Amino acid sequence: MSTGYARGYSRAVTTVDRAFGAQSMTAPLREVLVKRPGPSFGRAFDDPAHGFLHACNLPVAQREHDRFVELLASLGPTVHELDAETDSPDLVYTFDPLLVSDRGAIPLWPGKPNRRGEPAVVEAWTQAHDIPTVGRIEAPGTVEGGDTFWLRPDLRASPVR
Repeated sequence: MSTGYARGYSRAVTTVDRAFGAQSMTAPLREVLVKRPGPSFGRAFDDPAHGFLHACNLPVAQREHDRFVELLASLGPTVHELDAETDSPDLVYTFDPLLVSDRGAIPLWPGKPNRRGEPAVVEAWTQAHDIPTVGRIEAPGTVEGGDTFWLRPDLRASPVR
């Protein structure tokens, strides 16, 4: 019998049911995870595989990040800082390594090989903050958070037949 919901969902999930998630890209932001540019971000231009075209002034990037965090916090959301470092300068884009659904975290599998360690780092943060892992994307599939969007909270995928 088909329920019309994504595999594993026995019923529609309402806003009241949600303990986690970012099922809207237009709703007010309540919590956000940020990563301050660190040493790997400052070295990003050294390796063409990272895709950066120009050298980064790390102290300037860090000051801009700090001002951005102050602005975010002044607007009301709780701002969480990811205190981790990898070889990937792209970890500053914390939206890319995983999605947070209404049921928990879904670590993704980045297309850029040098980003492959990022999902584990962000997943460790979510687990430490009591957000369970409910699935994951593995090779050969690739996806990053920037490749995704939420259409609307009540839209569910139909089971694949």
